[in-house]
Amino acid sequence: MGVIGTDVARESSEIILADDNFASIVNAIEEGRIVFQNVRQTSFFLITTNVAEHVTIISSLTLGNPLPLLPIQLLYLNMITDTFNGIALAMEPGHNDALNHPPRNKKENIINKELIFFLILMAGLMALGTIPLFIHFLPEGIDKARTIAFTAMSMFQWFNVFNMRSLHKSLFKIGIFSNKWIKYSLGISLLLLLAVIYIPFLANIFKFVPLSIGEFLIITAITSSVFIIGEIYKKIKYRD
Repeated sequence: MGVIGTDVARESSEIILADDNFASIVNAIEEGRIVFQNVRQTSFFLITTNVAEHVTIISSLTLGNPLPLLPIQLLYLNMITDTFNGIALAMEPGHNDALNHPPRNKKENIINKELIFFLILMAGLMALGTIPLFIHFLPEGIDKARTIAFTAMSMFQWFNVFNMRSLHKSLFKIGIFSNKWIKYSLGISLLLLLAVIYIPFLANIFKFVPLSIGEFLIITAITSSVFIIGEIYKKIKYRD
């Protein structure tokens, strides 16, 4: 069989084919690579959002400002926004390129040097966008400023979901609506955000105040920058 053939036989000796079809081996390898990639993308999403939240809080306090986000508001971001969108990212289908790459080293970490800059860039943009908004609206009251900061951080995370669907490919290459779970998670996140801001009982619990349409448009314009810059970065870095 030769060295390569012997190695293949040895590595596959513990594989059980339930359907007597050797094509299942290829399918299993492809699925395994997709799962690994989804774990990496979901991990990056959660890391960037949590780093952004911590940097926002620490920076605001360092500048002598009040807490931009209360503990209950942070809990909402971590338990609701992160969870729904993280699950949706974990369900990302393959992009028809899983088998186009050489085998991955079994010791390779989820976070590698190639992607650390992208992680820092996304987290930094989210913090840099939230802090000025919070400071700008402070004269209108601390509850208003925190509502703005919370909404901005939430929407940054929504746009960041699109970045994390692929760490190398443009969203427009993989298909905007190719993952139906993203649509569901963003829809639920939007409805819940509106609920905690505009339903008096919930707004009182979270210390939120209503926002105007104009304020939402300002936040949307600023938070969409994380997606735009993410797309530009991928285009320059990977020439995709």
